[in-house]
Amino acid sequence: MAQSTGGGTLTSVYENRIGRETNANEALGYWTFVLGILTGLLGIVLAMLSSGPGELIRGAGVTLAALGLLMLMIGPILRLPLERKATLLSYLGAAISLLAIMWFVVAYPSEWRAGFINQEIEVMGLYSIGILIVASGGVFVPLLTRSTTERDAAEHRAAQAEAQRDAAIEEMESTTERDAAEHRAAQAEAQRDAAIDEIEANDERDARIADLETKLAAREREIEELQGELSDNSSDRNALVAGIEDLRTSESQFEFYEDRGGQWRWRLRHRSGDVIAASNRGHEQPHPAQTAVRAVRRDALGASTLLVENEHELPEEGTSDGMVLPDQTESQATFEVYVGEGDDHRWRLIHDNGNIIANAAQGYASRSGVEHSIEAIRGYVGPAEYLQPDPTAIEIYRDEEDQYRWRLIHKNGSILGGSGDGYTSGSEVREAIDELRDGIDEADIEVYEDENGAYRWRLRGDEGKVKFDSTGYESRRGAEGAVERGRTFLPEADLIDIGQAAFDVYEGEGGDQRWRLRHRNRQILANGTQGYASRTDVWDGIESVKRNAPNAPLEETEE
Repeated sequence: MAQSTGGGTLTSVYENRIGRETNANEALGYWTFVLGILTGLLGIVLAMLSSGPGELIRGAGVTLAALGLLMLMIGPILRLPLERKATLLSYLGAAISLLAIMWFVVAYPSEWRAGFINQEIEVMGLYSIGILIVASGGVFVPLLTRSTTERDAAEHRAAQAEAQRDAAIEEMESTTERDAAEHRAAQAEAQRDAAIDEIEANDERDARIADLETKLAAREREIEELQGELSDNSSDRNALVAGIEDLRTSESQFEFYEDRGGQWRWRLRHRSGDVIAASNRGHEQPHPAQTAVRAVRRDALGASTLLVENEHELPEEGTSDGMVLPDQTESQATFEVYVGEGDDHRWRLIHDNGNIIANAAQGYASRSGVEHSIEAIRGYVGPAEYLQPDPTAIEIYRDEEDQYRWRLIHKNGSILGGSGDGYTSGSEVREAIDELRDGIDEADIEVYEDENGAYRWRLRGDEGKVKFDSTGYESRRGAEGAVERGRTFLPEADLIDIGQAAFDVYEGEGGDQRWRLRHRNRQILANGTQGYASRTDVWDGIESVKRNAPNAPLEETEE
């Protein structure tokens, strides 16, 4: 058989459009067949265009038609997996036909005259002989002969079958071989039983692995909760440090002076000039006055408040009458820890009168997780402020990097906008808010499309710092509407520093007033369990939680 063309553009086109070659010359045979069709059609067209014998165009048409027929026959032969002798015989016939075509090309211009007598019959006869030989090589030889390889393979298979038959007869006649076969069968049975035992052992091992994976997942959830609580503790520590720094950067100062009577006194004067506190008596020496100032510094932050109707009812100075200290306030509620329907751990705060006054906003994977949550609630509820957007409010909070930020919250819970960049102190962020309130009406606010295809808006300061920006909106019109809402609500919105956590007071689906305790990262820590008819009633509910949660004992119950 002929050798492959070694690939190329035509071979690549064949494999991409028709299929991968199954023999060396399959693609070559296909393109030879296609070229034969085109050549033959061109020859027929040229012959039909001629007006009679002897014209050059007629001779070209006959030549191309004869060549096309030859290629039509050679193409399929190249594609077929024929024996070498059949292929060579076809090539011989093709050579004879090509010789006849060349003879025609030479003889035709003389119009079969001048020494070429009877050459028309001879040329056509020679061409026909070549075509017949091509057909014989491609059709008749494979039908009349048998492939040596197939014959050898058939003889080999027959010999193998004969040998297997003889071996089977010998094995059946031999008792020893029969016993060996039974032994092999017993071994196979034993191997099967061992495989079954191994499968059962693997099933048990997989069950143990699945159980361990479940326990591992539970441990991982506990670790995540502990890591989150550790992060909260770290944030609390940073907030405490920052709070102390804020105290150190007070806008007031203590002043010591000697009055007209020669007594040493102190007063606390604000930068505005107003005296906001002063000593109620004088001292003979400066030192007692300084000691009194240190006592004020120490006790003022944690001091409780006592409302007295008039001056005559004030407790007597020098006595402890009327003092209500935080550590002397007993709780009238209890934290109960229980396992919910989803096998998660939860808590609820139950008043002594049986009412549930607060419960957990989420479940926890472990008992330690819910206990850490209760400790956080005990620390957060006391200083937590009330937040009720009406219809909006401005929250000041600290992010994970301990930067001061603010956001404009609507009463439906959506964030209308916020500070694009953070600030290093609370006073700095308040100054930024005040400046923005005054200039929001004339400010140039940019509406743009971000890399995700959402529309946003932002307001930049003089140095390029983003002072006010938004979340994403589906359309430019939606973002532009949000700009107008920001301009409208920002100047009149209440300002609140939420610290670590704040109470949200909001209207429930049924029109009642409700509360929830929200961390500064917007995670809901606790929920009120009932709705209230008025804002005053919901504030009373919050005060009950503030009063009872910090010192409430912990009990575990079955749900």
